[in-house]
Amino acid sequence: MAPELFTIGHSNHSLPRFMALLGMHAIELVCDVRSTPYSRFNPQFNRETLQAALKAGGMDYLYLGSALGGKPRDRGRGTGTATGSEGTRDRGAVTEIAVGFRCRTRGTGSGATGSGYPTEEAARFALIAKSDRFRAGLELLLKEARRRRTAMMCAEQDPARCHRGLLICPSLPAEVTVRHILSDGSLRQGLDAGTRTPSDDHGQPALF
Repeated sequence: MAPELFTIGHSNHSLPRFMALLGMHAIELVCDVRSTPYSRFNPQFNRETLQAALKAGGMDYLYLGSALGGKPRDRGRGTGTATGSEGTRDRGAVTEIAVGFRCRTRGTGSGATGSGYPTEEAARFALIAKSDRFRAGLELLLKEARRRRTAMMCAEQDPARCHRGLLICPSLPAEVTVRHILSDGSLRQGLDAGTRTPSDDHGQPALF
């Protein structure tokens, strides 16, 4: 059976509202993919606070930001970059991956070229996607998604402006069905704002 994976951005929701959004889609596990699992402006989503709230609501929490975060602290490590002839081949592979990312996603800023997001972001994401750490994190995310209803969480509300939609989702196998939980409780498949469904197969009503 092909895995199904949900995503959600905590934005500035209250914890009760965030928990309700997860409950609407029967989420069992939240995988936190923020590079830094803390928020100055929304402390209700600090790692320990969020983990306690999820536990009280019958859900589990797993931090994967060190592997799947969009701004790793040691970007130069584990990327496979090299010098000489090996380095030339590696840079070519990174360029190919970057082009792939730009083709599979939509531009969200003035620096975007063609159908992709800004070139510097594509290059940075391509380097991250090549790292052993990222690949291991992706495998763990998929393992959990195959076992139970899993949502990966970041801070940005819109998946089209977040690394979960621009980096992680394009790196998933094609057979994985990705559903983005939006702020009104509806679901979006892919990054097309026009592709929305009012609820999942559980038939639970929208909150508002």
